[in-house]
Amino acid sequence: MSASKKFPIPLSYFSIALGLFALGLSWRYGASVGLLPALAAESLLAVASVVWLLLVAAYLIKIFAYRND
Repeated sequence: MSASKKFPIPLSYFSIALGLFALGLSWRYGASVGLLPALAAESLLAVASVVWLLLVAAYLIKIFAYRND
């Protein structure tokens, strides 16, 4: 890759996944006491996991493709 081109994903994007995990866990607690549907909690946790894995994959690509940055 070109040395002048920077990696486009900032490290702070991991906070998106952490926020989704926190929301999913709090929703799961609400579902355990009978106030909220459990399917929404599991869906939020699944989306958070996918976002986390995509960000980890992006940073692995950064390690190998943008090694000199």
